[in-house]
Amino acid sequence: MNKALGIFVLFLMLTSCTTSEKEHEHNNNVQEEETEEVSSEAQETIHQWQGNLDGRIPVLIWYKEQQGYLFGSLYYTDQKTPKEIKLIGESDSTSHRLLEFMPTGDITGIWQLSTSSSSAEGTWYAPTTDRSYNVSAMHIDSAVTISDFANPKNISGKYAYMYGEDRGAGSLTVTEEKGSATLNFDNVTAAPAYNLATLETQPLPLINKTVTYSSNEFGECKFTVRFFKGFAVVRYIDGKGDCGFGHNAHVDGIYMKL
Repeated sequence: MNKALGIFVLFLMLTSCTTSEKEHEHNNNVQEEETEEVSSEAQETIHQWQGNLDGRIPVLIWYKEQQGYLFGSLYYTDQKTPKEIKLIGESDSTSHRLLEFMPTGDITGIWQLSTSSSSAEGTWYAPTTDRSYNVSAMHIDSAVTISDFANPKNISGKYAYMYGEDRGAGSLTVTEEKGSATLNFDNVTAAPAYNLATLETQPLPLINKTVTYSSNEFGECKFTVRFFKGFAVVRYIDGKGDCGFGHNAHVDGIYMKL
């Protein structure tokens, strides 16, 4: 009974916070909010699941799908005081891949889900321990809301990911100024090689919250960096990853803003 009450309180807290945020934004700029809602309404879906890992570790998950990207929260509800864990990922039709991010940028779990309107099935993998569990969850209805995350107001700052000690990490520092952004990557592969992918760019045009980098200095190197509220996604274009980095080193990936 106490655990059920605790989960209900979590729903109320998140709903209250996000509702207040939306009301504040509405009062400050009604026209801007209405424009964003009209342009992205058809591309937005909130997914809500309640289920378990291997039939024994209960979880509560909700995240928004927007423009092919995913952002939300996860709670392991068997804990005495469940803590919010950020979820960031990408969608491909009915397949969702999500990363569990700690505030430090550490990735503690990787979710690979096949979803329908009523259920989600798949796997959970811990990169730090190589443990893997089956996932089974059912759709739930609630009053939860998740704010728009596709239009960040300020992208400057540090972004990072880490798959555990000696298992590969990435760091991206961004400076935004007058319609452009400067990128500074400092990435490393897993042990024992520790090969590096380091790159510092000149100011690059920032168009629709996206920066494109292109160079032929070492071969064909071209990638985009798409910025969101709270994270950034780096993807090579047409496999053009010959950037002069160390063996198997790269800048591709999802980075959480610290």
